[in-house]
Amino acid sequence: MMRGARANISLASLDLAQFSSGLLLNRAAERETSLALARRLNLQPLNLERTVEHFSNGNQQKVLLAKALSREVKLFVFDEPTVGVDVGTRVAIYRFIAELCEAGAAILLISSDLPEILHLTKRAYVMYRGTLRAELSGAEITEDRVLSHFFEREAA
Repeated sequence: MMRGARANISLASLDLAQFSSGLLLNRAAERETSLALARRLNLQPLNLERTVEHFSNGNQQKVLLAKALSREVKLFVFDEPTVGVDVGTRVAIYRFIAELCEAGAAILLISSDLPEILHLTKRAYVMYRGTLRAELSGAEITEDRVLSHFFEREAA
């Protein structure tokens, strides 16, 4: 949080050939890649040297997403990805998740936001107090079906 957005975005990828050759860091490539990712995610303000702690919650999320995009990743885990963000950032995060899926990435979405589950998933696992209650897929993922497995059942 105390480092700039550029450093945060590129940190996970400094070992890749595009960023370094042996012991030397290619700062131009690091800046160029970080800036392209920040623009893609509409980071506001677009100041890559600003410390992450000085960005809004939504823009801090964007920096984290940009970090994930700085290298090839096959599985993304999103745990409550839209908590504490404004509506515009929520839409950007949803669009981003959809783009990852279209590019072939696997997504594990953990969310207590039912509309998020209903609209973003192809398969849903419903948990209750640490126990798997149901596996739903496709057209089975409805509000009624999810909620029917979520709440504690009364004793018969």
